[in-house]
Amino acid sequence: MSLNLGRKLGVIASLITVIFPIVTVIASIFMAQSFFVTIQRWVANQVTPTFSILSAQLSAFFIVFVILAIVGLVGFILFILAMHQLSHYYKESGIFKNIVYALIINILGAIFVFALFYVLILSSINAAIATPSTLAMQFLNQFIFSFLVIVVLALVLAIISGFFFMRAFNKLGEKSDRDSFKAAGVFYLLGALLSIVLIGGFLIWLSWIFAAWGFHSIKPFTTNNYSTPSAGTSPIPAQTICCPFCGTENKLDAIHCGSCGNRLQP
Repeated sequence: MSLNLGRKLGVIASLITVIFPIVTVIASIFMAQSFFVTIQRWVANQVTPTFSILSAQLSAFFIVFVILAIVGLVGFILFILAMHQLSHYYKESGIFKNIVYALIINILGAIFVFALFYVLILSSINAAIATPSTLAMQFLNQFIFSFLVIVVLALVLAIISGFFFMRAFNKLGEKSDRDSFKAAGVFYLLGALLSIVLIGGFLIWLSWIFAAWGFHSIKPFTTNNYSTPSAGTSPIPAQTICCPFCGTENKLDAIHCGSCGNRLQP
């Protein structure tokens, strides 16, 4: 497995994850402003928006958010591939396995939370209809309870997922000797713990900046090019050269790496 490929995929994935929320917020502000300007002009009788105009604006919103969602998904897939490459390069399965565990928890958790949301909200409506004399208050109480249950469940799943992300980053940091990954893991878990408030999202976003720097600064294995000397003898230089791209040992006179094919000699 190529260290160079894993490093590049990791940098691209991390940068996408860092830029993604910024672009999303900017796009949301511009689209919301455009929509509200149309509504304000309608209220002021300056323009009467037709169904086609409102439909076009809503369609544009939907298309933009679909594109952003696809870009975000691509970034996460590249991150998974990067962790898979580096897991094989460092021969540490925990780097990749912990990310897979986090991914499974996120997918199953999202499905379960949405299903629970549907069931609880539906039961709230049915309970409110069954008691029409206290319709508004009954529905409000049921809705608040359902909402709190869903928020607590989502928070618990986010913390569990953050724990596995931290473990993956810690193992990668230990193998690559890059403290940036360990910092990324700590900030990610703290962000998950505080995800119920705004600062949680900021800490997770900050963790990806540390991850991007970690991927960028990864270096190949450094091996001692001396054979182990016996007692009373001097070290004998080993007849190998370490590839700066993938870390594979090659013969001292090799021109290209036998593993990744990159040029070894200047």
